[in-house]
Amino acid sequence: MNRSIWTGLNGVVGNQTYLDVLSDNVANLDTPGFRRSSPKFDALLSQTIQSGTGGQGNVGGTNPVQIGLGSYVNAIDAIHTQGPLEATERPGDLAISGNGFFPLSLDGEQVYSRAGRFVPDAEGHFVLSGTGAMLQGIPQNGNGQGNLEPIRLPIATEEGQTAAGNTMDPSATTSVLFSCNLSRSMNPEESHSTTIDIYDAAGDPHTLQVTWSKALDEDGQWRENRWQWTAELAEDPGGTVGEGEIAFYGEESDAGTPGAVVDDASATPAIDIAFPGSEGASTVTLDFTGGGDDLEGLTQYDSPSTTRAVSQNGYPEGEYHTFSFDTAGHLNAHYTNGQSVALYRVPLALFRNPTGLDKQSDTLFMESLNSGDVRTTFSEEGGAGLINPQALEQSNVTLSESFSNVIVAQRSYQANARVLTTSDAFLDESIRMKG
Repeated sequence: MNRSIWTGLNGVVGNQTYLDVLSDNVANLDTPGFRRSSPKFDALLSQTIQSGTGGQGNVGGTNPVQIGLGSYVNAIDAIHTQGPLEATERPGDLAISGNGFFPLSLDGEQVYSRAGRFVPDAEGHFVLSGTGAMLQGIPQNGNGQGNLEPIRLPIATEEGQTAAGNTMDPSATTSVLFSCNLSRSMNPEESHSTTIDIYDAAGDPHTLQVTWSKALDEDGQWRENRWQWTAELAEDPGGTVGEGEIAFYGEESDAGTPGAVVDDASATPAIDIAFPGSEGASTVTLDFTGGGDDLEGLTQYDSPSTTRAVSQNGYPEGEYHTFSFDTAGHLNAHYTNGQSVALYRVPLALFRNPTGLDKQSDTLFMESLNSGDVRTTFSEEGGAGLINPQALEQSNVTLSESFSNVIVAQRSYQANARVLTTSDAFLDESIRMKG
C-alpha cells in the first residue's frame, strides 16, 4: 500500500516540475531571445517481485514480475527553435535568423545570447540592455583579423578628451567621375560646362569647372566625333588647370559602342591643380569613362546636353555623428562629412550542442562541458544565420501550445493526487478492519 502512495507522490512531484517549467515559459512570452524549456519524463526503477525463469523440460518459462515506482523528470532541455522577428527601427537592435549567438563579455566571463537589444553606455560600449554584458566584435582596422574585444563607439568620454576615431582627417580629391551627354547637334560656336566641388589636402572646398566644345581643325571645321575640354577653378576664372581632347565612337563604329567615349588614356586625363592657399600641387584624375561602363560616362547623342559630375573622392574633416549595423555584422561609424567607416564586425558563436549550454539569468548562456567548444564565424558563413539590423528576435514560446501542456500537466497532477487519496482510503480501510 505504501508503494502506491510513493508512486503517486512521484507523479505529483514530476508534474509539479512540469508546471514549473511551463509557467516559466509563459512568463517569458515577451522576453526577447528567450528559449523555452521542455521537461523529459522517465520511469523510475521497478521493484522485482519475482525474477523471470527459463523453460525446463515440460515446463515453460515465466516472465519477471515487476512493479514500477512511478516517474520522474530526468532532463529539462532548452529548445533552440527560431523565434519570430520584430522590426524595431532602433539602430542598436540586432536579430539572428538561423543559427548562432552574440558573443558578450560580462565581468570577465564569456557569455552568449540571442537577445539583441544593444544600447551604448556612457563609455561608448554596446551593452545588452539591463545587463551590462558588453557586445564583442573584431576590429576592422588593418586586415580585420584581430581578436574579439568589447565594441566601443568613438565618442569623447570626458570634457576636452577626444576618443580615438572621434574625428576623421580630411582627404584631398584625387579622382572625379563624370557622366553627362554632349549633344551631337550642338553648334560648334557653343560650349557646355559642368561643375563639382572638390577638396584640397586641408579639406577646403573648391569648385572645379570643366567645359567642352567641339574640336576644330586648322580650317575651323568641326572634327567629327572629337571634342576639346578645359578645366579651371571657379575662384580663378580663365586660369586653366588642364585641357585636352577626347574622341567618341561614330554611329556605325565596330570598335566600340556608338556614341560612347573612346576608352583610352585621353579619357582619363590627370591634371595638376595648385589650390589657392595650398603649398604644392594636387594630381586629380578626370574620369570621362563612367568607371568603365560605356553608357555611364560621357556620351555623344543628339539629345540635349546634360550637366552632371557624378562623384569625387575627397572630403573635409568630419566628426563622429552616429552609427549603424549592416547584415554582415559590420558596425559602421558615420561622420559629419558624409563618410562612413567600418569599426568592428560582430561574429556569431556556434556550438555543436547548443542544448548543452548553461542557462543564466537575463537570457544569457555559458559554455558547458556538454555544449562543445565554441566556434566563431560571421553572418551567413560556416552555418551561421543572418544578422538582421534594427530587429529583435522574440521568445520562441507558443502560447497555445503552452496552455495545452498546462492542461495536460494539470490533469496528470490531479490523477496522481487521486492515486494518493485512494491509497489513503485503502490504508484507512485496512486500519478499520482491526475493530
